[in-house]
This record gives sequence, C-alpha cells and structure tokens, in this order.
Amino acid sequence: MTEAAALALYDELLASVARGADEIASRPLVAHWPHVGSKYDGLLVVGQALRGWDDEWQASDAATPPGRTRILEAARARAASRDEPLDWVPTHAKVRNSPFWVFSRHLVEAAVAGSGPWYAKYAWANLYPVAPEAPPDNPTGVLKQAQDPYVGPLLLELADMLDARRVVVIAGPVYWYHARGTGDLSKLQQADKPLTWRGEAYGRRWLVGYHPKWASYQGWGASRYAQLVAEALRDLYG
Repeated sequence: MTEAAALALYDELLASVARGADEIASRPLVAHWPHVGSKYDGLLVVGQALRGWDDEWQASDAATPPGRTRILEAARARAASRDEPLDWVPTHAKVRNSPFWVFSRHLVEAAVAGSGPWYAKYAWANLYPVAPEAPPDNPTGVLKQAQDPYVGPLLLELADMLDARRVVVIAGPVYWYHARGTGDLSKLQQADKPLTWRGEAYGRRWLVGYHPKWASYQGWGASRYAQLVAEALRDLYG
C-alpha cells in the first residue's frame, strides 16, 4: 500500500474523533505520524500513545476535510522537520531516561546491525496516534473509543507503507485489544509476560508486549526487557 492509503484511514480516524468533540471538550489534542531514521532497515517500534507533543488542536478542528488536512500536514511536517527525525531524544531531559526511550535504545542496539547512532536505525510510530495534552496522557474514554476501530487497520497500513520486516508493539493489553483482532493479527500466538503475543503475519515478524513502564514494575527493567525482545525477534527467524 501507499502513503495515500494510510492517510485516508488516518483521515477517517480524525473524523471519528471530531464526532466526539462535545464530550472531549476543550482539552488540547496532539497527533503523530511515523518518524523514520535515515538508516531505517525494517524495524518498526510502536508505542502506546503520544505524550508531551507540540502542534496542539481541538477535536472540533477535525470536523471538516480542510481541518483534518491541516492536522495531518502538521504531523507529517514534524516527522520530516529534521534530517535525523529522532536525534533530539538523547539530549531531551524529559524523555531520554524514560522507560520507553531507554527500551527503544537498547532494543535497536541489540537488534539492528550496522554503523550509525541507534536513533537513525529504526522507525517509531504510536498505536493510538491521537492523544490528549495539557497535561499529556494516554487516550481514554471517548477519545480512545473514537480511535478503537481504526488502530489495527492503520497499524497494518503504516507497516505496509514502511515495508517493515519486524514490528514491535509495546502497549498494554487494553490498548492492544482492538488491534489484536485485525485480520491475520488475530493468528498471533500468546507469549509469556512481559510479552503478550508473537508470530508472523503479512510476511512480517510481530512481537507485542507490555509497555516498558509496566514491565519495570514486574522486575523487567528497560534494558533487560529490550534484550528479551531482541532474543525473541531472533527466535522468530529460527
């Protein structure tokens, strides 16, 4: 599939969010488009949802096609605004030591060969691409429900668009639930915690696991969890 197919589905997701505008009220929202490193070679890491992002907008802004176009153009522009889209992570005091980013760094270092900084060698997306801001949080209630029917199909479109060979989704079961039944993703096999699902679908290797913050509460620190995932990816190729 092409980028156009992913954008069309994203547009439907935004329209669904707009239909919940009265209940979402005036809390600012943010949207995410995949960030692809300059040395990307097929590893896509998918977080649960966006947190602490710029380019805020209101749910009602997505009620019209021009409004949705502006939202998507801003998200895509941010993803392409730097020669190396994720080179800000190591110097960003609020995120560089967070469980998600520590996990991502250790996973890429363990799973992707070749020269160059870790943040250049993979792509980053979010399962729920629209999240609340002020303060930043995971989408819940009407905002989550508006996206539920779309997150699985959109994930498949993005993986196709990026030609991902390995997809690692680190999102809790509540957030993976609606993606899990999408097409052949329903055929993934259950895995032991902190992983939840694993297998092959659409010619890609998939690993799904708990968010690194939750895993750390169970004794799986970000670096240890990343090593487990890297080993599981290698096992899928065995």
